[in-house]
Amino acid sequence: MDAAVSELRLSLPPETRQKLLEHYRLLVQWNQRVALTTIRDPREIAQRHFAESLFVAARIPEGVQTILDVGSGPGFPGLPIAAFRPDIQVTAVESVQRKAVFLREASRNWGNVGVRNERIEALEGQWDASVMRAVAVREVLPELARLSRRCGLLVGEEGVEEARGSALFHWNDPIPTPWGERRYLLWGQQVPLP
Repeated sequence: MDAAVSELRLSLPPETRQKLLEHYRLLVQWNQRVALTTIRDPREIAQRHFAESLFVAARIPEGVQTILDVGSGPGFPGLPIAAFRPDIQVTAVESVQRKAVFLREASRNWGNVGVRNERIEALEGQWDASVMRAVAVREVLPELARLSRRCGLLVGEEGVEEARGSALFHWNDPIPTPWGERRYLLWGQQVPLP
């Protein structure tokens, strides 16, 4: 994990590092018997899950105190955000029961993580920002606009185009991840309703 995170040039306090390592170990252990992620290679887990999530965490807009992590899966990007930014309350939403159970176990003693085992369409509430590692951007943006004023997406080139095609958010310029894999972070501000 150190090699993947070093490319971000982030200084991780010992408590943050410890939480990330515990999450990593638990993920590897659970993934042997419960399908949490298809990624099995330790280096790829470190980069695609943890380092990408920290890339998002280091670029959260000012003033954000609550984050909704949509489709959190085994905790990405939400749990690394919560570890890196203990001042932010993260709500991880996951519709798959076994993944929600894992999320509760992984964040049990963190204090700034809540887990909701439900679909985004059924979710009620309001958050300062929502984040997701998007696959079906176009379908989920209306729900994100309903639940938050800001939206952070970690997407490929197609996801950038889908997001920019939506009139629900004003999007910043895409920020490429440092690994050269054509993945980008987009932050959007909700367009005010007329």
